[in-house]
Amino acid sequence: MIKRNILFTVFGFMIILSGFMLLNNSALLKASLPVAYILMELGFGVVGHFTGKLLKNYLVKENSNYAKRVQIEQKDERNTLILRLAKEKAYNSMLYVFAGLIMLFALIEVDTNVVLMMSAAYIFTLIVFVFNFNKYSKEL
Repeated sequence: MIKRNILFTVFGFMIILSGFMLLNNSALLKASLPVAYILMELGFGVVGHFTGKLLKNYLVKENSNYAKRVQIEQKDERNTLILRLAKEKAYNSMLYVFAGLIMLFALIEVDTNVVLMMSAAYIFTLIVFVFNFNKYSKEL
């Protein structure tokens, strides 16, 4: 598990480096700029995620009290409820923010393709919500 986390951390640094190299390539600057930024963003996400896992594994390995506390926190029903409530609030606020951005982009006459892609993502989110709502209402 630790070797896997180290491998992915190194892989993330390689992605970041390739993004910087693509960014500094003067011949392809205009065409490769979005790709370079996407590579760097992806690399930073991978490095942050797996570095966090490495640090957590190190702390759990070195400190048995911390390991017990982490195990209890992961299985605690109260923490699970708090996490679900926080996700619910974030989802509710995301719906209003996303709808506002779509309307703002439409009003300031941003490219139609951008507005349509954002609208499609918004509608997809609502479809997932309705699907899961029906699924859980049948189960419970």
